[in-house]
Amino acid sequence: MLTEAQLLERKKGIGGSDAAACLGLSKWKTPLDVYFDKTSGNVEEIDNKYMKWGRIHEPSIRDEYMQETGKIIYVPEKCRVSEKYPFMIANIDGIGEDGGLLECKTADSHSSALWGEGADQFPDEYLMQCAHYAIVYDATYVDLAVLIGGNDFRIYKYERNKELELLIIEQEKDFWENHVLKLIPPEPKNLEDLNRMYQKTRGEMKNAAPSIKSLIENLKENNIKLKELKAEKDKLFFIVKESIGDFDGLTDEFGNTLCTWKIQNTERFDSKIFKKLHPDIYKQFTKTTASRVFRLGRY
Repeated sequence: MLTEAQLLERKKGIGGSDAAACLGLSKWKTPLDVYFDKTSGNVEEIDNKYMKWGRIHEPSIRDEYMQETGKIIYVPEKCRVSEKYPFMIANIDGIGEDGGLLECKTADSHSSALWGEGADQFPDEYLMQCAHYAIVYDATYVDLAVLIGGNDFRIYKYERNKELELLIIEQEKDFWENHVLKLIPPEPKNLEDLNRMYQKTRGEMKNAAPSIKSLIENLKENNIKLKELKAEKDKLFFIVKESIGDFDGLTDEFGNTLCTWKIQNTERFDSKIFKKLHPDIYKQFTKTTASRVFRLGRY
């Protein structure tokens, strides 16, 4: 895990993992996600199981890369800031004595189709990341070592592409200077972006344009259809579950599982009982949050 100082350092520029998002090419985050990360005072690191296992496997991936290539790789101690483009920073996984860079990745077996047979056939998101690192370090190349499914080790290579790099520099420069520094959020890309961008209201209503009014009518019609579909879905569930009865599920004539209806034990914190038994403690750890709720009018 990164220290608070390292997390603060990352807010001073656009990193390799931000590159694809700034260009609107990331499946993990949007430009608005990057904007809020760079402009907020929050230094808490986002973490998940993929990041955790990536950190765990990084040393072994680096060791395997050195063993297969015979290259000596060392890990930089701090973040690198581009001298020519100070809004670009890099936290690379390894630097070679020949001027090349190493980036280590892990991927699950379900995503193996995204990694091709050719040395340059890897996901576009990582292509942007490697190109970004090459710019910051002015590296001769970037090798991408990936462990897929825990047992499939591959090495890919990014060769310098000036046209791509000029595009990345232009887009990141625009993002940094016209959004981050000016505190102007980029355009929202999805519903989650909209929810984050417009958390407060003016306390007054707005007249809808004719086109929006028509869309609202479509929403109402779709809601009716969804309710009808849910009713049909519930009816089908009832018939199938009634057929299962007290069995664990149903199979076809060949023994293939069609569906299951098994008992699953879960543990949940019972806040109602806790509040009743320990009202003072409950109040101490309770906070009020505000959120915007969307409802269609009855008119």
